[in-house]
Amino acid sequence: MVDTLYDTVKKMKHSLEKVNESLEIFNTKIIERKNKPMSPDDYDQYLKALFSNKIGKVKEQGNSIHKLVKEVLDAVKADKKG
Repeated sequence: MVDTLYDTVKKMKHSLEKVNESLEIFNTKIIERKNKPMSPDDYDQYLKALFSNKIGKVKEQGNSIHKLVKEVLDAVKADKKG
């Protein structure tokens, strides 16, 4: 029983570390200032590409975090309704 509890806690700690690593990616500036002037159309294209990239990363990391949380819930056999 102690070994099972130890393995569960170890899995929870590992998952928490992975979640923290996933969230660390977002600890950056969203928009970086460019030294070169840009036209409004070019800047709009730049922002669209930048936000598309950021949204993709959010979805990817969100799925990763969701998977880790599900693994922890399965490990502790938590009631998913509550």
